[in-house]
Amino acid sequence: RTAKKEIQEKTELSYLDDLTGIFNRRRFRELLKEEWQKALRDKKVISLLLIDIDYFKEYNDNYGHIAGDQVLKKIATALRDGVEWAGGVLARYGGDEFVVLMPEIDLDRAEKLANSLVKKTNSLGIQHRYSPISNCQTVSVGVAAITPEPGMQPEVLIERADEALYKSKRYGRNRISTG
Repeated sequence: RTAKKEIQEKTELSYLDDLTGIFNRRRFRELLKEEWQKALRDKKVISLLLIDIDYFKEYNDNYGHIAGDQVLKKIATALRDGVEWAGGVLARYGGDEFVVLMPEIDLDRAEKLANSLVKKTNSLGIQHRYSPISNCQTVSVGVAAITPEPGMQPEVLIERADEALYKSKRYGRNRISTG
């Protein structure tokens, strides 16, 4: 093996979340910057989904962290499968949060995808007796779309999706909201 190949492999590994095998937050941030610049240049829309696993702390507290890790893996796989056909990129954003970056996908299509991901998660049928809203594991999603303009920062898109996610949580979870 060449040193160059070894460096390339290490770089690729540094982009992946070691538990779920999907992109990590660092790689997401780089992709967001790249796609933001393209969208700005081409005057195209860019969408973002922020996905939070509902009552995940209660899941971990009652079923244990090993079971919690299995849930994260199952949901990550289901989300990845649901996102790839739509041309989106999935990453793990935080402990129980995922993010989907969707270049050139408008709010309407992003909402449709978000709804399908909520349904897909429900259909996994992961038992969660400690969730106050469902007997199976659910997710909440915040959806935002922006056509970048000069001077605007990519964080605006994240903030809008985050506000929408909090709306979903406030209105009962297991749903999507737009920001």
